[in-house]
Amino acid sequence: MGGKMDLEERFKCLWQRLKAVCQPNCTFSMLSKNYNCEDRYYHNFNHISHCLIEFDTAKHLFANPDAVECAIFFHDMVYDVKDKRNEENSAVIMKMYLLRNSVEVLMIDKAYDLVLNSKHTKEPQDQDAKMFIDIDLSIFGQDYSKVLEYD
Repeated sequence: MGGKMDLEERFKCLWQRLKAVCQPNCTFSMLSKNYNCEDRYYHNFNHISHCLIEFDTAKHLFANPDAVECAIFFHDMVYDVKDKRNEENSAVIMKMYLLRNSVEVLMIDKAYDLVLNSKHTKEPQDQDAKMFIDIDLSIFGQDYSKVLEYD
C-alpha cells in the first residue's frame, strides 16, 4: 500500500473475511469516533496504521492472522488514562460487535484473548500473542525521532 493506509477499506476487507453478517460501516464508524478523539496522542488511528504495517511484514507467520488483525483494530478502542480496564473494556465491546455480526465464536475468543494480552501484565502464552505484543510495542524499536512523534 502506497502512502497513507486506507483503514476503512482495510477494515471492510477484514469484515468480509470474518463473514460478518452486517455491513461494516457502523462498526468502523464507532472505531473511528473513538480513535479520533482529540485527547488521544498515541492510542489513535496512527498507532493502528503503524501496527498494521508491522503486521503485514509478518502476516505469513501467524496461525490466525484474521484474529490478529481484528485485535489490532480493536485493542485500544477504549482509552481513558484514568481507567486501568481499557483493554478489558475494548475486548468486551469488540466481542459484542462480533457476536452481533455472527462472527465465528473461535475467532472471537482468539481476538478477545489477544486484546487482553495488550494489557502487558503477563507473558503471552502462544506465538500469535507474542508477535501481536511485539507489534503493539514496535514503536519503541523505531528511530527516536519517530517515537517522539507519539510523545
